[in-house]
Amino acid sequence: MTRPTHTLHLLLSIHLALYTHVQAATCYANLAKSQFPNCVLIDPSYALHWSTNGSAIIFGVDVDVPSNNKGWVGLGISEHGGMFGADLWTVQANADGKWSMKDSFSHGPGAPVADSSQDLFLLTEPKPSSTNTVFTFGRAINTCEEGNDMQIKQGVKHHVIWAFGEGQSSYHGEANRGNTAVVLYPASQKSMATIKNMQAKQAISDLAASDQLQVFDAQFPTNTIPAEDTSYLCSHFEVPRDKKYQIVQYEAIVTSKYMPGNLLLELGSKPAQLGDKFECSNMESLCSQAALLWAPGNGMTVFPAEAGLPIGPGGFEYFALQIHYDNPESLSDVVDHSGFRIYYTSALRQFEIGLLLIGRFDLDIPGNSPNYTPSGPGICPSSCTSRFPGNLTVVSNALHMHTLGYNITTRQFRGDQEIISLGDRHYYDFNFQGTSPPNDENAVIMPGDTLVTECMFKPTAGVRTAKTTFGENTSNEMCLNYIAYYPRMTNIAQCFGIKADNKYALCSTGERLEAANRTAAQLFASGDIVTIAQPKFKPYVPPVCKNSLLQPAPLVSGGSGSVSGAPAYVATGAAAVDPTVAPTTKSSAMNMRHSALLPVLVLASLLL
Repeated sequence: MTRPTHTLHLLLSIHLALYTHVQAATCYANLAKSQFPNCVLIDPSYALHWSTNGSAIIFGVDVDVPSNNKGWVGLGISEHGGMFGADLWTVQANADGKWSMKDSFSHGPGAPVADSSQDLFLLTEPKPSSTNTVFTFGRAINTCEEGNDMQIKQGVKHHVIWAFGEGQSSYHGEANRGNTAVVLYPASQKSMATIKNMQAKQAISDLAASDQLQVFDAQFPTNTIPAEDTSYLCSHFEVPRDKKYQIVQYEAIVTSKYMPGNLLLELGSKPAQLGDKFECSNMESLCSQAALLWAPGNGMTVFPAEAGLPIGPGGFEYFALQIHYDNPESLSDVVDHSGFRIYYTSALRQFEIGLLLIGRFDLDIPGNSPNYTPSGPGICPSSCTSRFPGNLTVVSNALHMHTLGYNITTRQFRGDQEIISLGDRHYYDFNFQGTSPPNDENAVIMPGDTLVTECMFKPTAGVRTAKTTFGENTSNEMCLNYIAYYPRMTNIAQCFGIKADNKYALCSTGERLEAANRTAAQLFASGDIVTIAQPKFKPYVPPVCKNSLLQPAPLVSGGSGSVSGAPAYVATGAAAVDPTVAPTTKSSAMNMRHSALLPVLVLASLLL
């Protein structure tokens, strides 16, 4: 079925009427605000415009690359800000100067693979220009093509990635690429997420207006970064300790373009030296909890209006700052002193934010293996959570693996039923870490819940000969989740299985375990060690996905299930995982395809 000519002519006439010839990429230089109410300069050379009605989204792109040179322009959304696991949309001119749009996905380190179902609609192709490239295209908010297309979720900041170049698409270099975090599909003004966000920002404004908001910069000592492709440097800091405070928001201080990876502040005990500088692999086991994380594209992180992270007496007093540097040219004269800007207050809020460490500590990844290796379940059992004083409101997940990490999830079980996963990363990238909100914006951990963290690791063939075990060095591996929550518990900060057999779990804090030389019987009696039950659960079944362009009304997603390829935790009827095949997520819905007419009509409705 072909698209009606009159419909396409209508779309073309609308968009062509919006164009004027302006040489710089700025918002609304070549596209009308009446048609695109949203615009952001994601780079000085790249203006991104968009409009959505809940069923579809229309993008208007204006980039400083001459369309006369038959170049290409790429845009996409990524789980974390990197290429791995990115949904990519590219407009490209062929040798005859004809423009086309390609829908592809980056499943690994190689070139992106074109989707079998091309779900993009090029509405207006670039006009000839010696200065810039301007075009418009559309797609569904949710295509239901899991594993190939990412859903554009309402009220969520998406990592928008971009690149462009001249000639046929190839590696774009360091200069012509980047990423930022943008809410593409705003939540309703009446939604709980919007209300909470507004309350959190207003609380910060109130503190600033009353001179109760203070600032502490945890910056790396001014130094020359290593002349290496990749390096990780650490330094120790002491927070204000004259009285108790709460951290209420934080942001990154970035002083070098060679720091594209991560910033991490870990909580720990007093170090031998403050303000030092050293390779992170040499760090002693002083820091036990990831507290603040930043990844490229992230802006300000604001805690809920009713809660703050405690520092000073009765809170956390020492931080270790970790910085990931990327210096592909191995330059020896690059100076940097990046770090965190921490906003804190002595006007203590109702709740303190706590950190709960869960995961799998017994890891054994074979060397020279062509297979993907599952971690096995890391269980925080109901026998531990039943000791929680009440419901814990989840603020964020900090899912953590190292360089062999492929994907990670924390699943949640209540009674005999699995519910929506607490958090997951379908495509883990060690170079792009960060915190993420829970999949359910109203997520709580109830007494008696069971949490199961599972990881999948990449093949080691041609990468490592020796087996890889759990450890703090980047050459070791981890499978952890640092859950930020409130109200804070002072007697439980760790909940995970002690050995691979998952018979017993720690349910305590590092300080409690180190404070006294107690026998195993005493640890069981005090509840610091608990037994793990092995009941069976009914697996979580996500709502049936329906392509948003084929629906009469906008949809609100029910979220995602467990991470692709993660082994089922004692779930009845779980399918086996082929370890020789990279795990992929399969859609639980019917394989729905567009009619040719309806998507065009829906997209056109955004512009009329």
